[in-house]
Amino acid sequence: MFPRSLPLAFALGLALPATVIAQGFEYAAGTGQYRVSSTTAGTQEAMGQTQEFDTSSDQLLTLTVARAHRDTLLVTTVIDSMAAVGPMGMTPPGLDKLIGLRVLARTSPGPTPPRDS
Repeated sequence: MFPRSLPLAFALGLALPATVIAQGFEYAAGTGQYRVSSTTAGTQEAMGQTQEFDTSSDQLLTLTVARAHRDTLLVTTVIDSMAAVGPMGMTPPGLDKLIGLRVLARTSPGPTPPRDS
């Protein structure tokens, strides 16, 4: 029995570390630009009168992903441009102050949530 199990033990000894390494992961860095467009239609009721409204916005975002640690991403989002039309057909005030806004976030995998059976 011992001579047959020796090659099996040797194969498992080689395969086990490769399996453990294969289960690891790392993130790659990258940058991209994205256009985000949204449209909202709604109805507002006040004092017995109903009024429908539409709003829309267009944004150009630059998203940069960098490796902070082996399992952690550093994500930077910058608003390059933004245009919006409010409910009355006008641009909401203060929108120009958002241009160039930089948002930083760190994200890493957490525990896997339990599955509902």
